[in-house]
Amino acid sequence: MTSVHGVSSALTTPPSCHAARFGDCLRSYAAAKWVSYKYGLPFLYQPFEHSNLLVLHEKERRHGWGSASKCRVRLGSGSFSRFDPDAATLYILHYRAYQAINWEDEGFIALMRELIRPRKVIESIRLPDDAITIAVHVRRGGAKQDGPLFQDGAQCRKPIDILFKNKFPTHAFYVEQIKRLVSFFTGKKIYVHLFTDDPEPAKIIEIYKKEVDASMVEFAYRESNRDKPTDILRDFFDLQYFDCLIRGDSGFSFIAEKLGDPAISIFPTHVSFDGETLTTDMVAVRVDPTACILRDTSRSEGFLFGMKREVVTSTEQSGRFVTTNFSRR
Repeated sequence: MTSVHGVSSALTTPPSCHAARFGDCLRSYAAAKWVSYKYGLPFLYQPFEHSNLLVLHEKERRHGWGSASKCRVRLGSGSFSRFDPDAATLYILHYRAYQAINWEDEGFIALMRELIRPRKVIESIRLPDDAITIAVHVRRGGAKQDGPLFQDGAQCRKPIDILFKNKFPTHAFYVEQIKRLVSFFTGKKIYVHLFTDDPEPAKIIEIYKKEVDASMVEFAYRESNRDKPTDILRDFFDLQYFDCLIRGDSGFSFIAEKLGDPAISIFPTHVSFDGETLTTDMVAVRVDPTACILRDTSRSEGFLFGMKREVVTSTEQSGRFVTTNFSRR
């Protein structure tokens, strides 16, 4: 029987394309690792942007695309249960295929934390000990969106924030969520750090300062060394140290959230576009009531259910996390 790297069947990801960013590749890698973990299929690693800087680059068994196999099967969303471990098949998981990963599986999250960590020591951010720390990840596209965009194989000239609305929420979304957290932690010192690929982060900070009562809030961002691969990695791991995270639907901050496990994370789940204006009309709030800053459980419940001008449209209890969607009136 023909085999793939000495095993009968195996799972891999496709070669990273020119448009795949670090966060997208991490999300794809995590999905493939979950399928491998859940179904017991050997995983063959395909290097991606900046992966050579991570421990996984040393520990994973690498895949060469010239490897022999009886057949290759491409997997999309919803096709994860049809594996034949003895069919000498190379299963290729599309990097955008949806996979419901159980991030509450302690064995899996421990595996991810072991593999997705820097090979060399990276200087970490210094956070104030006397403040509630909030990371705000504002993605604006960066160099990866400088060329033509493609959707379903055809060139698409729609703006990137219209195509992927949840990835690029407006500043109004971030301002509203910062205000929400500042209100929740009334009387406490707040430290807000901006993480962004925008070339002018100072302008974003000024927008937020004008909208948020800054008497108890300190705003900051990294002013230099933001473009090198090690700097991108530093931002990724620094995101994991904050008490709270406000983000768009970015693979970069999504994986950082799962590995870092913040006390509160907030992100958009639905954005409307009326032809002229983008409006975030539904958000999700994830709360870990066991976190040190939320030891008073009633306060965390009040944060979820006691806000004016908000209507709970759906709730889902999952392990020790509560996921709640809010719709603005």
